[in-house]
Amino acid sequence: MATTLTLAAGRIPPHDLDAEISVIGSILLDPLSIAKVLQFLHPEDFYRENNGQIYRASLDLFAAGEPIDNVTLASQLQQMGLLDRVGGRAQLASMQSVVPTAANIEYYGRIVKEKAYKRRLISAGGNIAGYGYDDSIEAEDAINQAQSLVFGVADDRDQRELARLYDLLGPAMERISLQMESGQGIVGIPSGFHDLDRMTSGFKDSDLIIIAGRPSMGKTSMALNVGLYAALDAKKSIAIFSLEMSKEQLTERLLTEQAQIDAQRMHRGLLTEAEFDRVSNALGPLGEAAIYIDDTPVMDELTLQLKARQAKMRHNIDMILVDYLQLMHGRSRGDDNRVQEVSAISRALKGLARELRIPVIAISQLSRAPEQRPDKRPILSDLRESGSIEQDADVVMFLFRPEYYKSDEKPGIAEIHIAKHRNGPTGTIELKFRRDHTRFYNLETRRPEPGTE
Repeated sequence: MATTLTLAAGRIPPHDLDAEISVIGSILLDPLSIAKVLQFLHPEDFYRENNGQIYRASLDLFAAGEPIDNVTLASQLQQMGLLDRVGGRAQLASMQSVVPTAANIEYYGRIVKEKAYKRRLISAGGNIAGYGYDDSIEAEDAINQAQSLVFGVADDRDQRELARLYDLLGPAMERISLQMESGQGIVGIPSGFHDLDRMTSGFKDSDLIIIAGRPSMGKTSMALNVGLYAALDAKKSIAIFSLEMSKEQLTERLLTEQAQIDAQRMHRGLLTEAEFDRVSNALGPLGEAAIYIDDTPVMDELTLQLKARQAKMRHNIDMILVDYLQLMHGRSRGDDNRVQEVSAISRALKGLARELRIPVIAISQLSRAPEQRPDKRPILSDLRESGSIEQDADVVMFLFRPEYYKSDEKPGIAEIHIAKHRNGPTGTIELKFRRDHTRFYNLETRRPEPGTE
């Protein structure tokens, strides 16, 4: 609003008072027209504070199911102690008289919103300049704060401490309608594994998903299988942050998974002509997939946040994969131990998922605790040695292959135990695992595996 925005170099901030008055006038002409703007237009978007207060009073009446006209709106403003301040009943009558029809209220509202965005951009620019002049802030921290401000301008709803329920009901109904139309029960990004998708309903926006297990259980394979399906079948844009493998190694890994060939045979140059053809055929789909790889080997949570925001802005990514969490370093400079450091990293990953509104999948290594038990299957308490991962995660998936410990127990079968699911059921599903392909498959395979026909 005008009263809270500092003028830059004597210039008047962007605004359109005619559009603001037209929004209010349209509401007075047709109270139901407010439904066309309430999901995106907020009282603080108005440049003139009085106009914002009138709009707020209109929202209050609408939320209460009360009629909106000159009389009821004046009464509401009177109860708020604002009627005289906004110009009284005469001002309301004047606003209604300048608009011939309420049909264009959404157009007027978009103008008001556009000007509000520009004012916030000016304000953010001033703050960013202040970071640059502040010697007490390191450059990397300043860049991170600046990016946060820019994201706040792009989606100002994230900057609110409270959201009124009526602002959320419309979008909720839209999501429910879309879910009913799909008829598949999948509301997030599917994994391609039918039983897993039935249990999770897909990986949802703002969720932190942890894939955990002891070494050689197939954690990276699972994450890459999910990423490949999301990119190739669901047509999503994926960012992979690989702290363990180089871009070249990861590319070869993706090729072997997509071509469904023996990884060791490819590495040793022993492919048959048929296998080489499968690799060649995999190039096309992978080349068209929106998969972006960063193989920075040493990374802290702040660096990951910077890179992820850039990826979101440049490539509009839909999902992030991190391999793996314990290879990241915290930025704490005190005497914090590793557990506290990992806790800070997991909190940052959850915050990133919420900020970008995309699922973040992070691989987590487990300690040796499961090895000390007769039943080697991991449990949630095994994660508690790794800081607050368990608390921060929305979904925790443990991978376990019985044949790793006993060769005759469930050969070729991997158990996926969903030990935590914040918004859904927990339980265990089983998948086929081909170690030579570094791939998981549904038990009832819809697409034949190579060599099975």
